[in-house]
Amino acid sequence: MSQLEIRKKTDVQFNGEKFNELWTIPYQSDVDKEFKDRYNKINDEFNILMDEVYWNKLLYDKDECEIKFKPVINNTYHLYKRENGKYYLSMISPNEWKSQDYIDSFKFLYSGKWERKKGIYKEKIN
Repeated sequence: MSQLEIRKKTDVQFNGEKFNELWTIPYQSDVDKEFKDRYNKINDEFNILMDEVYWNKLLYDKDECEIKFKPVINNTYHLYKRENGKYYLSMISPNEWKSQDYIDSFKFLYSGKWERKKGIYKEKIN
């Protein structure tokens, strides 16, 4: 988009002499930036929401993820992947169990939602 300029020419009298007053207001770039910033913020929030939906759907899907214990509210659990491609949740952290295919860690919230704790062990396991 090009920059929008509004120009208003008026004749101004000062001490009997005429002056042309040029009034330029470059709104378009400010408006474009505001819309772009708002769009990016909404898009980021949408991506975060979709990430939460994806992981919660996976953790609650008994065909995709195996949980052999009752999760305790506010505890953190660790997601691993078996060789057959099936996921399972464990109480054992990657620091204690390095040979497993660690995916990420999740906190079980009061609402029943799983909160992803992105990479809290990524640096520690290698």
